Amino acid sequence: MTFKEHYKRAKAMPSPCQMFIKDIARLTNRSEICVKKWLGGNYNPSKDTQQIIAEYLKEPAENLFPQKKGGSL
Repeated sequence: MTFKEHYKRAKAMPSPCQMFIKDIARLTNRSEICVKKWLGGNYNPSKDTQQIIAEYLKEPAENLFPQKKGGSL
């Protein structure tokens, strides 16, 4: 295998961020698009789903999904 082929193979591998999204999607039985929306702050998962993610990441759900304070302007 050439040097360039090694590079192309490495480039084709998913990044750690992509793997994180895939893992959470698989864990919660949701789409990757849904997980990206959670990450973008567009939506929050249900309380049950938050708990599943919290257990997986060994982090309290309150830390992972803090409540927004105050109203929107």
